[in-house]
Amino acid sequence: MADILDLDHADAVRLELTGGKGASLARLRQSGFEVPPAFCVTTGAYARFVRANGIDTAIGAILAGLDTADHDALDAATARIRGLIQDCEFDAALVGGIAEAYGRLDAAAGEKGPYVAVRSSGT
Repeated sequence: MADILDLDHADAVRLELTGGKGASLARLRQSGFEVPPAFCVTTGAYARFVRANGIDTAIGAILAGLDTADHDALDAATARIRGLIQDCEFDAALVGGIAEAYGRLDAAAGEKGPYVAVRSSGT
């Protein structure tokens, strides 16, 4: 399975691969609605990233017993997780895949470096 899926890819509609927002946007685009070209980094890529960097256990420990209704605790937990992720190395193949996907956006927009929006998933 590819780590990067354009919204036009048949598997991009799969919730378990692209999350709710990505799957919904893919469904709309594939149904002919005017949705700008986009791509999703899959949940599988995220899972491999955290395992490869050895932070899956630490993230699990941070989330264990977290009261998501406690906004201060939630903010503190997400800050800790963000710090773990920012200290990690990205796999060269994943970085290359993202760069290629941005290149396809360049081609679709007809310009170099078009404006983009980034939307994270619940993952």
